[in-house]
Amino acid sequence: MKALLYRIKCITNMHVGSGDVAYTIIDNEIEKDAVLNNVAVIHPSGVKGAVKAFFSSENIEASIVDYIFGNEIDTGENEKEKKQKKTVPGKYKFMGATLMARPFRVSEGSVSYVLGVSEELINYQLELFRALGISHINGTDISNMHIETPEYPVMVSNTDNIKSLEGIKAKPYENQKTRVLLEDLIGPSFAVVDNSFWKEQEYPMIARNCLNDQGISENLWYEEIVPHESIFYFPVLADDNYIKKFRETMENIIQFGAIASLGYGFAKVTCVAESGGDYYG
Repeated sequence: MKALLYRIKCITNMHVGSGDVAYTIIDNEIEKDAVLNNVAVIHPSGVKGAVKAFFSSENIEASIVDYIFGNEIDTGENEKEKKQKKTVPGKYKFMGATLMARPFRVSEGSVSYVLGVSEELINYQLELFRALGISHINGTDISNMHIETPEYPVMVSNTDNIKSLEGIKAKPYENQKTRVLLEDLIGPSFAVVDNSFWKEQEYPMIARNCLNDQGISENLWYEEIVPHESIFYFPVLADDNYIKKFRETMENIIQFGAIASLGYGFAKVTCVAESGGDYYG
């Protein structure tokens, strides 16, 4: 099978709920990785469900959707037995999406925010990409690439525009070899922060209110979100059947997570690499 690497660039705020009971001020928390510290994720079922729903909305042939995502078939031989269903798994394998970079507030500088990543997080993802046979991203060889631990809590691509981040003075990121990779994965403006800085930064919270029929507030709760502009990456393992159709359909805006009616979770999805070489569309 071929591994296709996809980028999710959040156009709007996203809430993929953890489903856990919270005993803090946050009532609805976002999903976070069980091992990586304070890293938002979209579990594989959430990725697959969102992509399948999008494919179905695009009027893709049912046989193609069933092949890629799987379906349920009747197993009985009469009307009564037809109610018994058997799940047939899809041929494509969807892995979870892991946050690569999120916006941090520029407390001194000429821009409002910069996308930041921790060295632990990006090195974890590079190892995953290599394990799937992905050796290049936008022409950059990642075979032996490793982001070194910053010598300072915050290192940024351009200290002319970004002088301090969340109150911490920034220093320039000067490793030119890994700088190219960071620009490919995140963009021309980025920050590399140490793990303690990343751990301390909370995700935004939004207050939501439930009104009764008379317009009176009955319940106020707080919801954690992944802010727009954040970037996730997720791999898909695909065979050659329908892969051209899959690629064409995936290059689109797809909605992930909850609260779609309020515009949450809309993201631009783009293929950036594949196993065995670069991806050029």
